[in-house]
Amino acid sequence: MPVGVAVSDSSAAKGEETPTSDIDLALIGDRRSGDITTVLTQLERQTGREINATMYTRKEWAERISSESHFEATLLREPKLLLMGDEEQLKRVSRDDSDEAPTHITE
Repeated sequence: MPVGVAVSDSSAAKGEETPTSDIDLALIGDRRSGDITTVLTQLERQTGREINATMYTRKEWAERISSESHFEATLLREPKLLLMGDEEQLKRVSRDDSDEAPTHITE
């Protein structure tokens, strides 16, 4: 499955963005998506900002949520930008520990 949900812990979502703000991404989907690194490198060049991306399978994401890991719990709790998927899909993958593709992906 390609990336199904992409979440940004963005200072823009919190109203705290500056020209040098970095961008933290949580990408939930298929780790084999090798093109992601290339795309992120291009985005860094275009935006002039550092992009920190963490890839999770659906199972890894759900495990991190259930263990109340700080970064992931903060992403769910605080303002965020959903770059792919929607809030309902994010909640669904947070509860579902299978690595099966979601039945609907909003792009």
